[in-house]
Amino acid sequence: MRSIKLTFLFILTLFASSLIAQQGMDNKVKEFRKKLSAELKSNYKLYNFPSAARVDTVYIDKNKNLTVVFNRRSSGNVLRENDITSTTGRLTQFKDKNGFKENGLKIFVGAFELKEMVPNYYRVNMDQDPLRLPAERNKFSLVSNEDRPYDIKYGLTGRNIVVWNSHGWYYSHEDDRWQWQRARLWGAVEDLLTTSMVVPYLVPMLENAGAGVFLPRERDFQTREVIVDNENPDGKSRVEGFESWKTEGKGFLNIPDGYDANVNPFRLGTFIKTMTSSMGENKLRYIADIPEEGEYAVYVAYGKDSDSKNIPDALYTVYHAGGKTSFRVNQTAGWGTWIYLGTFKFPKGSDREKAAVVLSNKSNFEGNVTSDAVRFGGGMGVVKRNGKTSGKPKFVEAARYYLQYSGVEDTLVYNMGKDIDDYVDDYRSRAEYANWLNGAPAGPNKQKDNEGLKIPIDLTMAWHTDAGILGADSTIGTLMIYSSVGIDTTIFPGGRSRMANRDLADIVQSQIVDDIRYHFDKKWSRRELMDANYAEAVRGNIPGILLELLSHQNFAEMKFFWDPKFRFTASRAIYKGMIKFISHANKEKYAIQPLPVNGFSAILDGQNVNLVWEPVTDPLEPTASPEGYIVYRREEMEALIMVHLPVPTVLLTVTSRKGKS
Repeated sequence: MRSIKLTFLFILTLFASSLIAQQGMDNKVKEFRKKLSAELKSNYKLYNFPSAARVDTVYIDKNKNLTVVFNRRSSGNVLRENDITSTTGRLTQFKDKNGFKENGLKIFVGAFELKEMVPNYYRVNMDQDPLRLPAERNKFSLVSNEDRPYDIKYGLTGRNIVVWNSHGWYYSHEDDRWQWQRARLWGAVEDLLTTSMVVPYLVPMLENAGAGVFLPRERDFQTREVIVDNENPDGKSRVEGFESWKTEGKGFLNIPDGYDANVNPFRLGTFIKTMTSSMGENKLRYIADIPEEGEYAVYVAYGKDSDSKNIPDALYTVYHAGGKTSFRVNQTAGWGTWIYLGTFKFPKGSDREKAAVVLSNKSNFEGNVTSDAVRFGGGMGVVKRNGKTSGKPKFVEAARYYLQYSGVEDTLVYNMGKDIDDYVDDYRSRAEYANWLNGAPAGPNKQKDNEGLKIPIDLTMAWHTDAGILGADSTIGTLMIYSSVGIDTTIFPGGRSRMANRDLADIVQSQIVDDIRYHFDKKWSRRELMDANYAEAVRGNIPGILLELLSHQNFAEMKFFWDPKFRFTASRAIYKGMIKFISHANKEKYAIQPLPVNGFSAILDGQNVNLVWEPVTDPLEPTASPEGYIVYRREEMEALIMVHLPVPTVLLTVTSRKGKS
């Protein structure tokens, strides 16, 4: 009995000693955390951390490593391999000096180790992180220009990008009125400033590089709109040849008076279909009655065949003032919405040869070609709130309303708040739109396995400008926001690490800052790489970023902004950053499109015209060297004649026929 008591007492003593030792270690760890927090607050720059860095937790792991976890904002600085070495070394010294010399060190920022803050693109000695690389897939182009006179080998062909221009004109339930989402500052409003960069600069650059570009807001500045649909003829606008086509499923129906909230225009009408033919004898001609001469975006819509026989090469031909341009549209995706073909000039009136879209059933595949309405121009807002439309052009309106007009699923994308706050629904909808285009397994967060439109999206970007003032001639600069965490996990559907977001953010921000410093302001400020749960950054199930290019309230930055060259340079930097991210992740070569020529002039020389220009090289991008030029010549209002110059020619002589060209 005595032996049992002594044994029990011995065990109890050991347990108590162990407990006391553990408490002592816990206190030691707590004291270390307190010291490190104070050190970080005073000397954050010494450790390559931003001022927002904080120590979240400190503990000893099962391998006796002292594990330090910093908050997500601690990753705000640009970090390269040498920065990781420096930070690790200094923290190791601090650990050793404060009683943990016998312990190893593990450093985390949020859910990731510190070394993971270095993007794959900038790694030299570190191994590539395979988890942040995309799954292999075939390139997919929804729309292909059949008349493009050259192939884009090292661009963005087969890649699809969703970009949006921040805020827009929206309906306030509280005030019962339509208004801007952002304040008017010094004669400008962010809702339009970003539009003036995204639409005329960034989008054409991406499309010229071969990308499919999708916007959750209307892209066309044309305030007039013509809908051509066999179900609802509009004046002299009409459809020819539809009598031999078969009515199929639900499709678009034009309601000139507008649509009530959350009504899907693509569920009100029907679409039609016919079998394909190698001869293409069954054509539809959509003829528009153009109200005024000008440039109009052309959109087409088609339906999902109930027999699952949609074809990948539907042939559309746009007849316009400059001739005709043909496109192949892959109808195995992108059903029940507006699909942009291009922007063209059209004469006033109804002209079947200069203001029409022809869809042929000629195809290299057996199946069905489907067709719905064709739209010319952006037009005015048509979505009603409390019985009234916005009174503004569609391109001014917020994404929420254009998404409704485009047939997007309401409760999955733009109406997630029970229809009581358009402001919140709008900023939530933008990334969800990209999810909807993409579809399963990366569909909208409410239903990730939703089929969507089966358009594989490679990346997204929200373009904003924010407010703030600095004195003298200082710039607030460029902030980039991303999220290493999604709605529920650090992994994208499909298994890709959300640290791909940081890679994209770092590459694009680095390119922007480097280019602006080279061309405009050597002191341009590079702000934080902010890891935060902003809706536009966190809701996307595809790599995405939120850019705050500059402050639209600060004079030093706005004096640059109003220079078209600045807007061009900033947009080109974004395009360069995007292609570098995509090409590196997919292990592909890339080439940047050359800069526009300088000094273009046309000099009369008797019956000849000498066209002269000067090639321009990009000092920041060696791949952007021109290999040749394509010159177009128009004779009166006839088709453009193309002249392909395969070498960097700087002089072209054209024989002029007086009054003809």
